Amino acid sequence: MKYTKILSAIALIGAALSAHAADDAARFAIGAGVGTTGFDLMATYKLADSVNLRGVLSGFDYSTSGNYGTDTHYDAKFKLFQAGLLADYFPFDNGFRLSGGLVANNTKIGLNANASGHATYTLNGYTYTADQIGKLEGESKWNKPGLYLGLGFGNSVKEKGLSLSGDLGVILTGKPSTNLSANCTSALSQAQCQQLQYNVNVEQEKLRGDMNKANFWPVARLTLNYAF
Repeated sequence: MKYTKILSAIALIGAALSAHAADDAARFAIGAGVGTTGFDLMATYKLADSVNLRGVLSGFDYSTSGNYGTDTHYDAKFKLFQAGLLADYFPFDNGFRLSGGLVANNTKIGLNANASGHATYTLNGYTYTADQIGKLEGESKWNKPGLYLGLGFGNSVKEKGLSLSGDLGVILTGKPSTNLSANCTSALSQAQCQQLQYNVNVEQEKLRGDMNKANFWPVARLTLNYAF
């Protein structure tokens, strides 16, 4: 009878410890990070002992300028927005992970020739004044799903509380769609306007060739996570 009570007590203690351990185990985490993809928001779910599913939202805006392979100087507004669904595989028990998944990409660059800083534009060797061209603007869009491949450290759902994780990889975005357009003003004759449109098309191909080089996006980021 005495031994039965002792065994029962041990069993109750073991059950309590198991329940406490299970209570400490995390299944879900949220995080915020920063890196080459801008500012990132993440949600991670533990699918199995060595596999997590991760949703990622990334974005940032910035302004710059350049010729971008053409004869004209442009002001550029870059807007990055990406939404990804990734799988993380942990081959070891040290937090090292291999990651892969799909990323919906809605990134674009808006280009606008700056007449205030440049009194003339050169298109295919022809020079035009700001009075002859109403607008000279273009856009490149990356709007196709991309493949993400990478590695990283940190398992945000290994245990409850705060943790730090990192990613190093690449998003294969593919080539963007690029266009360039200009408006003729009354300062140009019909023949001159036709020549302008032809010159714009030539410059568009130059711009497209330069933008097509950006067919991948490097990923390096750090994320602070909180697991429930």
